[in-house]
Amino acid sequence: MSQQQDPSGNHPSARPESLGPGLGVPAHQPVVGPAGNAAGGAYGAGGYGAGGYGAVQPAAPPERPGPMPITPREYQQLPRGLRFAGWRPVVAIVLTVVFAIGAQLLLMVPLMIYVVAAGLDPMSVIGGMVSGKVDPIAFAYLIAGLASLIPLSMLANRIAHGIRPRYLSSVVGGFRWGWLARCLMITLPLFIVYIGLQLLVDGQTGPKPEGWIALLIMVVIGIPFQSAGEEYAFRGLLMQNVGAWFANPKVALIVSMIPSVLLFAAAHGSSDPWIFLDLAIFATASCFLVWRTGGLEASVALHLSNNVTIMIGTILFGGWDQAFVSSTSQGSPLAPVITLVVNAIAVALILWQAKRQRIQRIYRPSGQPSALGPAAAPTAP
Repeated sequence: MSQQQDPSGNHPSARPESLGPGLGVPAHQPVVGPAGNAAGGAYGAGGYGAGGYGAVQPAAPPERPGPMPITPREYQQLPRGLRFAGWRPVVAIVLTVVFAIGAQLLLMVPLMIYVVAAGLDPMSVIGGMVSGKVDPIAFAYLIAGLASLIPLSMLANRIAHGIRPRYLSSVVGGFRWGWLARCLMITLPLFIVYIGLQLLVDGQTGPKPEGWIALLIMVVIGIPFQSAGEEYAFRGLLMQNVGAWFANPKVALIVSMIPSVLLFAAAHGSSDPWIFLDLAIFATASCFLVWRTGGLEASVALHLSNNVTIMIGTILFGGWDQAFVSSTSQGSPLAPVITLVVNAIAVALILWQAKRQRIQRIYRPSGQPSALGPAAAPTAP
């Protein structure tokens, strides 16, 4: 077919503003032949030949932005990426609460199966748990429920933000086991000395609780997961989702610490002001460690060292029932002071090691060099 020309004798599509240098096509488009292949020259088989202009391939649609930030962020602002919206933290927090309640209900099923199989009265077991009696059965249920907060918090963050679960552990995207071990080398001896001195000063001992061997095994094996579960929920999920609402990292830190501290203290169920203050001081120290180390490892070490040493001490030397905070627990003005001193020492030593080990505390998108540079390898203690 012959080409139609306008009165000026020019090809109808040959507009000066659309021509490439010497070619009869836009400068940014390839010449496409009849078979869909780019022509090798200006007037190849797909140029002005029988095939005319070939079809231009449409541009690829833009990729959906990822959920992670594209600029460096502190731990408490990790969900604040390109997909962030104000409703997402609400969804994450609500989902965690719903999941936690569901987990408590589901865990009652194996508990009741065991109770019936052991020939025990289910109502008396439940009544003992409600009254605060912590026997091996109730203790196992308590540990399992709190430990379940680890995967449930991760799942809630994944659903709400699309963030990979490992970023709830730290800014590097994973739990830093070596860093946890180093923190435990600080916190465990410190709390052993603290509990030992407390037992010496008190000078009172009591009988071991019923089933104390089973309780001791569960403390050693289960309490690290129970402690971690509380940290993932109160320090991880709460701090990240409340902090993500604020662009300024310092404001995000301060505001996110408020619900983390208050809800953690309130969740233990005591209205005693000294116990509440004691728990609030502990939670504040944990929040500070999370912020300064960029992850939950140090706060988990602090929490499990406190719980494990106290529980082992009360199992072996008496006072097991008083080891758990309840609505009837009563504190003293001295307890918050001691907690402040012990936790201040622990925080100072951990931050000293974090500086020596050059622990990464800021999330850095892939492709951005770390501020630590190539010399960021851990140094010998």
